[in-house]
Amino acid sequence: MIIRKMTATFGTLEGKTLELKPGLNVIEAPNEWGKSTWCAFLRAMLYGIDTAQRAKQGQKPDKTLYAPWSGAPMTGSMELAWRGREITLRRDTRTPNAPLREFSAYYTGTAQPVPGLTRAEAGEMLTGVSEDVFRRTAFIGQAGLGVNAVPELEKKMAAILTSGEEDTSYTEAEKRLSEWQRRRRYRGRGQLPQLEEEIEALQKTQQEAEETVRRLEELEEQAGQARRQLEEEKSRLAQERERHLQAERDELDACRREARQLDREAGERERRAEALRQALAEPPFAGRAPDELAAQVREDTAAAAALAERAHKAPRTWPGTALLAAGALLAGGTGVLVFLDRPWLWTTLAGAILLAAGAWALLSAGKGRESCRRAGAESQAILGKYAAASPEELESRLTRYTRLFQQAEAAAQEAGRARLAAERCQEREELLYRRLAGTPSHGEAGALPRELGQRQAYLQTEWGRAKGRLDTLGDPLVTATRLKELEDRRSRAEREYAALSLALEELAAANAELQARFSPALARRTGQIMHRLTGGRVEEVTLARDLTALIRRPEDVQPHADAFFSRGTCDQYYLSLRLALCEMVLPEEEPCPLVLDDALVTFDDERMGLAMELLQKMGEKRQILLFTCQGRERRWLEAQQQGGSGFRG
Repeated sequence: MIIRKMTATFGTLEGKTLELKPGLNVIEAPNEWGKSTWCAFLRAMLYGIDTAQRAKQGQKPDKTLYAPWSGAPMTGSMELAWRGREITLRRDTRTPNAPLREFSAYYTGTAQPVPGLTRAEAGEMLTGVSEDVFRRTAFIGQAGLGVNAVPELEKKMAAILTSGEEDTSYTEAEKRLSEWQRRRRYRGRGQLPQLEEEIEALQKTQQEAEETVRRLEELEEQAGQARRQLEEEKSRLAQERERHLQAERDELDACRREARQLDREAGERERRAEALRQALAEPPFAGRAPDELAAQVREDTAAAAALAERAHKAPRTWPGTALLAAGALLAGGTGVLVFLDRPWLWTTLAGAILLAAGAWALLSAGKGRESCRRAGAESQAILGKYAAASPEELESRLTRYTRLFQQAEAAAQEAGRARLAAERCQEREELLYRRLAGTPSHGEAGALPRELGQRQAYLQTEWGRAKGRLDTLGDPLVTATRLKELEDRRSRAEREYAALSLALEELAAANAELQARFSPALARRTGQIMHRLTGGRVEEVTLARDLTALIRRPEDVQPHADAFFSRGTCDQYYLSLRLALCEMVLPEEEPCPLVLDDALVTFDDERMGLAMELLQKMGEKRQILLFTCQGRERRWLEAQQQGGSGFRG
């Protein structure tokens, strides 16, 4: 496969185009020009963008990292030669969350689709390897020279040494077997620990069920003994109780008779007291207390007596009548004297005086009689309130009322005492009745039945609890069956665990043999390339399973790990390893391009020149894209094209 041209709207690339040629291409550009972005774009055009990728440890996912800065949708095209035909790939973005998801592949200059080239499989068909293998072999960046053995790369390695089938990976097989093994037992977890816990729990359940059955049998025996003792004690107490009951019945009958007698007496006394209360309630005193009436009655009696006495003292009318008669005689004499023409002055005056005195005397007598009449009426009104004709009768009525009141009070007190005695007798009757209706208590006579009853109730409660616990534990037969089933499963799981352990051991041995067969070939080719890159400064390279190296120089007695060497030497080792892997893993019939992004930046000028010679030689069979921010690679290439050998950095 040879890439002709790439056009990208991708990250910082806004509709830019990069044209390439077969062989070694040196793309020189300054930092921030987009070299790494072109490398990422090439990979995205072949394999697409993983939209499920998430940000982690400060690294942004590709869909975010390479989103066009202008906000335009991510898009691009790639023109290439593959299997003798010119092909154009195009990827577009319909939705922002699925960049470059729209894919098309057609023969350049036509609208004819390329059969078999789909969005998901285009990269692997064109390069011959999966994205993981491509990134760990042909896709080399300054920060990504290192390589580790992933399942896809292991499959490629295995295919070189075996039948050529690429469906076998030690890592995948070891991971799958380890996962199956962990499912059975891993640090106290898994199927076996769960089965052992369940078996232990069932064994405890079975043991507890057996103990519970024994406990039930003991409780049933104890309950039977308690029942027999209780029946015997009840029979003994029944006779004693019957004697006590008869005595209490006799006492109750006597009490009932006494209660009826007291009730009758209390009723008679209450009726007598009620009759006296009704007599007191009649006028004129209407049930008032004598102490309250005494002062008022005495006051009213005194007032009535005084008024009656005043009514009996009416004034006499004869002095006025005499004076009037004398005055009349004098007046008549005066008339005679006038008729006889006699002196009349003094006679007239005396007659007038006598007439006036008589009139006044008569008037005064009339007023006195009216006053006496009113006093008598008022006295009768006072006595009328008490229906008495005289003060003496009122005093007599009060005396009788007082005696009646005292009798009523005495009768009420007697009725109260009689009723209290009757009620107390009724209470005693009720107490006797309740005691007779219930179980009699006669000191220690009922202590044993109560104790036996409590014992029986306790045993019944304990039996119920034990039975409930046994029901909770389940049928012992079912438990035993389940226990046998679990033990069989545990035995089977233990056999499977042992088989898996053996399989892992055999797999590790097989992988060690595979590594022993593959590692020497890869180490030998890596050592040859590094010997060339270092100008003979590296004599031998030995690879570990994780593709770390032991490097020996001619002057070294024993090899040293790559971590002991400089950054430049380590990068030269990993570049040698990558190139060796490309030769051994990547398909030869349709070589895919080799992409290097500032991969030689840590090389000195001499080793850079040696690396360029090697890349130029490899470019005869494979297209190589070398992105660099320095000019020495371009100057070396120009010097070689001019046929010179005096390149200086």
